Amino acid sequence: MSRHQIITDPNKLIFAMDIGTRSVVGIVCYPENDKLRVLTSEVAFHQERDMFDGQIQNIEGVVKTSREVKEKLEKRLGIPLERVAIAAAGRALKTCRYQLVKEFPQKQKIRREEIAPWQLEAVERARQTLFDEETAAAGADRYYCVGYTTVAYLLDGYPITNLIGQSGNKIGIEVLATFLPQVVIDSLLTVVEKLGLAVHNLTLEPIAALNVTIPHEYRALNLALVDVGAGTTDIALTYRGAVSGYAMVPLAGDEISEHLAETYLLDFQAAETVKLKLAQKKAKISFQDILGNSYNLPGEEILAVIEPAVEKLADAIASTVEEYNDGPPRAVFLIGGGSQTPFLKEKIAERLKLPTKMVVIRGR
Repeated sequence: MSRHQIITDPNKLIFAMDIGTRSVVGIVCYPENDKLRVLTSEVAFHQERDMFDGQIQNIEGVVKTSREVKEKLEKRLGIPLERVAIAAAGRALKTCRYQLVKEFPQKQKIRREEIAPWQLEAVERARQTLFDEETAAAGADRYYCVGYTTVAYLLDGYPITNLIGQSGNKIGIEVLATFLPQVVIDSLLTVVEKLGLAVHNLTLEPIAALNVTIPHEYRALNLALVDVGAGTTDIALTYRGAVSGYAMVPLAGDEISEHLAETYLLDFQAAETVKLKLAQKKAKISFQDILGNSYNLPGEEILAVIEPAVEKLADAIASTVEEYNDGPPRAVFLIGGGSQTPFLKEKIAERLKLPTKMVVIRGR
């Protein structure tokens, strides 16, 4: 069946973009029964360092790369793309938990359509709590909610997994809401606007990654999802059937490239190439520095050079996981391009005092 035969209603197309530090990825899906059929995808790499640490530095450069992805997808599908779903990196991420309690004069049955407004009310109360704290600390940026997770439901004081159809006098809804300052996401929204797109959905990168990587039935376990990108590392934690925390580390794969560039006097792209060859376990790696000097070094020698940078990244990740998890989790899932960094998996396991087999790299 061709793509055009699948698309019976273009308004149901789901176009998502990951505007990352190193590249822009676009994917187009179409709902089919209870699943999504992936129709096509495209990747383009930034020609310059237009983003640092998940923050857009050069809007026009990011627009150019993003437009390349969008236009290739449109040409392949033969349909204009008008709406996009995007995820924001957790740069300057703040989280706030809030439990909303509703009491009723007499026992009543909970209807499906009542729950979503209560969740949104809890998110708004969390935002107001955060704003009040920031104002009191004399650091009041305007914060946007970029995603939330319902952590728990209570019925007459008892935990319950689903409120729909239940009857009671008092319900509780606890949410974990995530917020980013206005300055962080304004540039992302500007890129989308310059592409002629409307934002269909905005969420946080670790929320999106968690929903794909860790099924709900696994979340009874204390797990950490670590998404190691180019500029940032996003972290999501689960425990007792719910998401227990989100966090971000402002270090990722670029830390290794920058260390190589500094050591061997390379431009950033050349350092990236050397790093990729290390991940491919090349026996000998050839490159040239900015002075024209040529090198042909054993991979083991370069691995020894980057080890301190890998240790720094692993320590930052492990420290953040322990801080937000109140100790080491039972297991860690690593995803993202930066997860392929040599030694990283082993050093995170060592730092968290976990067996190496409890830290795994998840592929597609």
